[in-house]
Amino acid sequence: MEHSNGLPQTRAQAGDVNNDGRLDLNDLTLLRQLLANPDLYLALTHEQRELLDVNNDGMLSYNDVARLIELMAVSLPVDAPGESVQAMRHSVDALRQRLRERQN
Repeated sequence: MEHSNGLPQTRAQAGDVNNDGRLDLNDLTLLRQLLANPDLYLALTHEQRELLDVNNDGMLSYNDVARLIELMAVSLPVDAPGESVQAMRHSVDALRQRLRERQN
């Protein structure tokens, strides 16, 4: 598939909310802002909504935030400080706990 300019078109990665080719805190912040403001979500294109559905369940929720954090942790460089990885894992665990509490 090509853009109209003849260059190859790359498929954006789920969770890359700002489409910069990386999964990072900017994506996480944007995803959380969209969850907090449904009007912003409704203004998005179908393609943008698909990118936001990080866990691929057909809807936008805090489960997508948890999955994005997991993906970010996996994409950390091999030489990332151990504290960064531990902090990410702690964030995922805390978010999962809050999700379980909301479901009960």
